[in-house]
Amino acid sequence: MKELPFDMLPLAAEREMDRDWTLICDKYWRFKENAEALCLNAKEFPTSRQMKFTSPRTGLEWHLMMVFPERYHFSSFYNFYTPYTNPQGKKGCYTLSEGGCERLTPHFLSRVCTRYLHPHGIFPKTLDETMDAYCRYMTSGNDFLFFSTKTKERYMVLSHGIAIVDVAGNGLVTYITFVTFEMLLSYQTPYKKMVERMFELYREHGNHWHLDKFEKIINEENLFPEDDGLKQIHTKPHREFTPPPKPTGRLENAQRRDYERAMQTIADNSAKLWTPTMQRPGTMQWIDPAEMQKRVEELRRRR
Repeated sequence: MKELPFDMLPLAAEREMDRDWTLICDKYWRFKENAEALCLNAKEFPTSRQMKFTSPRTGLEWHLMMVFPERYHFSSFYNFYTPYTNPQGKKGCYTLSEGGCERLTPHFLSRVCTRYLHPHGIFPKTLDETMDAYCRYMTSGNDFLFFSTKTKERYMVLSHGIAIVDVAGNGLVTYITFVTFEMLLSYQTPYKKMVERMFELYREHGNHWHLDKFEKIINEENLFPEDDGLKQIHTKPHREFTPPPKPTGRLENAQRRDYERAMQTIADNSAKLWTPTMQRPGTMQWIDPAEMQKRVEELRRRR
């Protein structure tokens, strides 16, 4: 199994992962139907399902994950990631989505475990288990990427804390470390109020995210101290999902089978019609070699 280098340049990493996007979409549509059936019938939420495959194009091992925070279709979100190993032998991962890609460092995942998961009795051991717990409890599928106009630090606001991140020119986001809301410094605490207000606005707007509108409301309400303000970092979608395969019903499947059977009958009839009689099975006449030799000698005598 091939892994991307831990220090790969952002543009090169995204270009290499983008080669597998069409293949990932194809696998995702097949995986989604089964995952939804299992997750929506689960007893406890949040819940998730994972699958993995090795790409024949790049050799990368991809993990596909669907997460359901609640028991309805529109609450679900996906995560596609491929692991990498740093020089200390610890595992991190690159993630890929429509909007760009991200790099979750081993240090960030370690801080997520020690500062949030472990105190809540969750002890993941492998990267698969860590990513499963991270997506179930830390993300909501609608993270907010902002930077402070005063401190110039960039933050990814998660469900139960803040990730300090770095943003490359092409949109790749590197997660450096994680801090829970209880551990925030004085100049970071307004982000907790911002998140609480964000979710209030989300519920007030019929469970829809209107981030540009929310940003304007929060800045008008002066939730930040002094001359600090909130500014959202916008990233343009880099790729689009391939269209899902067209669902087929029982009637359509029966019609297709009838059509294939009829075409096969036509092909068989055509073969019989255009094949010479002497070459059709059961009508070919075989001549004994000895008899053939006698006829040749008779022709020679006549000459």
